[in-house]
Amino acid sequence: IFAIVCVIGAILKPFWLSQLGIAATLAILFLSFTLVTGEGGMLWLCQVAFAGVGALGTAWFVQVWDFPLVLAILTAALVAAGIGVLIGVRVSSSFSQAYSRAAASRSCQRVLLSG
Repeated sequence: IFAIVCVIGAILKPFWLSQLGIAATLAILFLSFTLVTGEGGMLWLCQVAFAGVGALGTAWFVQVWDFPLVLAILTAALVAAGIGVLIGVRVSSSFSQAYSRAAASRSCQRVLLSG
């Protein structure tokens, strides 16, 4: 596959090469929708926001701080992962509190209605 990509890169004009890169990036992004929605059975579109954080972070690190591209990609991925962890911890704690309240409410309802 790498050899095919190298040959295509040598044949195509820069415009079409950039279009091919965008298409490949979007294909990988939309495959994550399939993983979350198809396998997990849930509709969760927050991964687009994380991809945006990674893309903007990469551009920021390259343009403003003059990072090499590979280092900028890795750094932006770590930043996006950190933001994802912070959001995940907050959402999971909110979910567990809501679940605890719902369970307590159901228990009280059963006790009151059983008598």
